[in-house]
Amino acid sequence: MKSAQTLLIAAAMLFTTVTHAALESRLDGLAIYDTDLNITWLQDASYAQTSGYDVDGGMTWHQANTWASSLSIGGISGWRLPDIYGAHHLDICNFCFGSELAHLFYDEMGGEYFSPIHETHNANYYLFQNVRSNLYWLATGNFPVGMDALAFSFEGGAVGYFSNSSNFSTWAVHDGDVAVVPVPTAAWLLGSGLLGLVGVARRKEA
Repeated sequence: MKSAQTLLIAAAMLFTTVTHAALESRLDGLAIYDTDLNITWLQDASYAQTSGYDVDGGMTWHQANTWASSLSIGGISGWRLPDIYGAHHLDICNFCFGSELAHLFYDEMGGEYFSPIHETHNANYYLFQNVRSNLYWLATGNFPVGMDALAFSFEGGAVGYFSNSSNFSTWAVHDGDVAVVPVPTAAWLLGSGLLGLVGVARRKEA
């Protein structure tokens, strides 16, 4: 009896862990869904390089935006560069923990300020491939003058303004859960199914 209870408790704990996990695999492992921010990351943090798009994966800010928006992963388009959220102030400290990359670095991967991600991380780090302790472009640009875009450092967990002609790493993200069928598509499929059933019923009556 006690053994059965132990198994039930273990199963319940496992179910709770799975259903409340912050990071979940998508597109047969090509992407990782973040349930906290409702966004989906490419599983390969250096896909621009490993896909053969760029020799070292480093791109200017404009090139990075173009690359991300042109992606089709597992038949899913609509990818973009990660961005900041919350209060958009020019004070650089307001960006340190207020970007999608910062959330991934600190909250999901267990990174620590002033420590490279490859040295300090938790088990979630291994859900991704080719994570570099580099600067990664953010989508926000055009301020201040002469330093035109933001990039987040996986070398130490901070953000900075840089010339948009610099060559930094890129990591694409997608709004929402890419595994969820859009409502219009789902409704169309349901409608098609209903029409098919109506057609079958009419043929039987005839």
